[in-house]
Amino acid sequence: MREQPHNREQPPIDFTAPKSHHADTPGRYISTLLRLTAILLAATLTTQAQWDIEESHTTASLRGIHNVGGGVAWASGTHGTVRRTEDGGYLWQTCTIPPGAENLDFRGIQAFDENTAIVMSSGPGDQSRLYKTTDGCQTWTLLFTNPDKQGFFDGIKFIPGTQRELGRIGYLVGDPVSGKFAEFITYDYGEKWARIYPGVGSIGSAKKGEAMFAASNSTLQLIRRTPVIVTGGTSSRLREVALHVKNDPRISYEFVGGDIPFQHKESAGA
Repeated sequence: MREQPHNREQPPIDFTAPKSHHADTPGRYISTLLRLTAILLAATLTTQAQWDIEESHTTASLRGIHNVGGGVAWASGTHGTVRRTEDGGYLWQTCTIPPGAENLDFRGIQAFDENTAIVMSSGPGDQSRLYKTTDGCQTWTLLFTNPDKQGFFDGIKFIPGTQRELGRIGYLVGDPVSGKFAEFITYDYGEKWARIYPGVGSIGSAKKGEAMFAASNSTLQLIRRTPVIVTGGTSSRLREVALHVKNDPRISYEFVGGDIPFQHKESAGA
């Protein structure tokens, strides 16, 4: 929209009292102005007071976070660091470091309640692992170690409310190995993991130099039990497995998705 040109000459502003039978009009103006200033100042201070800095009791770089609800949340980071809160983040409990995880980088965590959580470390080969606690992070059990020497875990997500006879279904995804995204699935709350091989039900192949970011599981989502990922590196894409039921009883899968208009390079992407 074009702006209208201003008049060349503007009448001077008259700060004197208007001609009225109210002799104290200028005083009223000033009083009103002061009240409005006080209201705006109070609103500004109220807005600023909505944020509080809480002590995490660690100098680690925290990258994983999962809010369970009801004031319970878990966080994770470098040097095998895990933190836990039950009061909405006012106090963070220092968790025991999982065995052999002192130098691991926990970039993703999935919690089920105030006592149970699975933490994911990201790193080349066997530095990518899954640990689980069921006693409020006092003790940990090693569940799964990356079987691929060139692998790198990026995200882990569980489907809430899955059937009891199947247990809790979860997905684990990682950077491409031999041109294919690494994918694993569990049906028993993460106790055992099986590889999803390329083909039916797989996210599919990766472009050369394409990868994912290990950033608090944010590159992986589960939509109607369907894994959806976004990538970076040489390409920034959305990839998913879409289920299509045809006229016959057979069910086929196909890859859908496409480029995302994000900047992408070795350290950038969706």
